[in-house]
Amino acid sequence: MTVVHGYLAVDFFFMLSGFVLAHAYAERFPRPTITRFALIRAIRLLPMSVLGLLLGTAYFLMRLKVQPAASDGLMQILGASVLNLALIPKLWSAGATGGEIFPADGVLWSLSFEFLINLIWMAALIRLKSVTQVVIAIIGAAVMAYYVVVIGNANLGWNWSTYVGGMGRTAFGFIMGIVIWRYKPIVQVSWVRPVFAVVLLVLALAIPINAPLYDLLIILLVFPALIYLAASADFGVENGTVKFLADISYPVYAVHLPILMALSGMLKRFAHDGSHPPAVVYALAIPIIAIAWCLGRWYELPARRWLGHRLLGRG
Repeated sequence: MTVVHGYLAVDFFFMLSGFVLAHAYAERFPRPTITRFALIRAIRLLPMSVLGLLLGTAYFLMRLKVQPAASDGLMQILGASVLNLALIPKLWSAGATGGEIFPADGVLWSLSFEFLINLIWMAALIRLKSVTQVVIAIIGAAVMAYYVVVIGNANLGWNWSTYVGGMGRTAFGFIMGIVIWRYKPIVQVSWVRPVFAVVLLVLALAIPINAPLYDLLIILLVFPALIYLAASADFGVENGTVKFLADISYPVYAVHLPILMALSGMLKRFAHDGSHPPAVVYALAIPIIAIAWCLGRWYELPARRWLGHRLLGRG
């Protein structure tokens, strides 16, 4: 099964993030200061994002040596990576990567937006009434919808031409997650509803309908319904499979593109016709998941503990 609309998983991520952070902080008193909250989120996001960026930069440097005509220049690569380390977009258009704002690890655009909306929420939006938050979400949805119609799909935010659309996309998803948490259902023990929600999520991402209206329906209606459905049920006991998927989800997301670029580049380099069958591409998921699991266990968690101790005084 091909995940035709894989980019829509980002919208689900924004919505889920809003729900989870609201659950963790909306009713906590005293709340952390904006500085402490920024450190908490940076410690959560940066270890894996920095590693993914370094892997992608290393690949770009190797490609520059092997295929200089198909690569950005050395200073463009290094300059973009220096900005991207702090989740700041690349500010210029480059020869090979054009207007991509996080060329060495493309998924970091969403983490940049995530970090920004997190800070805006803690600094200001958290104090607003639900109706005001809904109004902001509607404005975000309108901005997103305009760009979806113009571009032809909801794959917005990863380059400068769709950056404003990415803002609307982020605002709607994150704030909608907060609103869903505010009006969350009573939780009941059930394995059927979470599994059903996962099946519907996979189908929503895989149905081969390439139309702006489809993307908008999934983001505006289906994803909120799925999160509400999933929030209404609990397995009742810790589920090992769910815990494993939760543990690897962020590491896989943060490093899969640079690893995929490197492995795909190697395959192209050694393939006689410069191509490889689709089955080989799907097979790359196995080493990517294995690498991400190892990185999550032996790099990310120790790094977060060390940073938490150094920056937040955690034991």
